[in-house]
Amino acid sequence: MKEGLDILYALQLKDDQLKEIEAVIKDIPLKIKELEDERDSRSDMIEKAKKRLQTNGEERKKLEREIVAIRDKIGKYKEQMKKVTTNKEFQGFSNEIKFEEANIVAVEEKIIEKMIESDEIMGSIREAESAFQKIAATYNQQIQDMQSNLEYHRNKLAEETRGFLYGDTENGGTNTFYVSPVPFDVLDKAIETGP
Repeated sequence: MKEGLDILYALQLKDDQLKEIEAVIKDIPLKIKELEDERDSRSDMIEKAKKRLQTNGEERKKLEREIVAIRDKIGKYKEQMKKVTTNKEFQGFSNEIKFEEANIVAVEEKIIEKMIESDEIMGSIREAESAFQKIAATYNQQIQDMQSNLEYHRNKLAEETRGFLYGDTENGGTNTFYVSPVPFDVLDKAIETGP
């Protein structure tokens, strides 16, 4: 009877080991996905900052075009000033020119603000890219280690159950793997020949 209990105990230990291996195998893809998501979210942050930088540049160009339009307007006022016949008209054009010159100064200040903002964005992009490179390398190594660990546990499960591992190379590799007690080539031959 003691032999039967020893065998039962050994089987229970094997069963517990298999459940442990299956739990590890189930958990590793989730951890890999978390790391990939975190790595990708940091990459997305960099892309958003680059889009902000692009928008900033577009806004600056718009302000520069605005200055050109104001200068054109001032040029027209100066041409019209040459044709005025009264002091009142001359004074009116002078006031318009002063007003537009003040507008140019205001727009130039906005351009300077945009340039400062652009420098800040570029600095944050450089910092984020540097941090991303370090983190991505670490995460990629962790992901590779987890994939190796997953492969090890898959093979161990197949070995422990004396089964055949499928899914890792079939159809270019899949996220789902399975252990079959019968080799697939035997099953394929049985299907071809029929019952």
